Amino acid sequence: MKCDNCGGADSFSAIFFVDRNGHYFSETELEAFRVLHPEVKDQFYKKVVLCGYCQFEIKKEWLNT
Repeated sequence: MKCDNCGGADSFSAIFFVDRNGHYFSETELEAFRVLHPEVKDQFYKKVVLCGYCQFEIKKEWLNT
């Protein structure tokens, strides 16, 4: 699968979901979020593929905030 962020591909590619605020969720994180916040159940999430490096960079940015 090709990364939607950088165009690269590797064996660690994974599907993520992005909300309207630019927050990234894995499939399990999104399921848990929808259970905890049923009011956003029908909110639209864009499906994207991220390579391992982009996943690392996004998680690193998230941890620094």
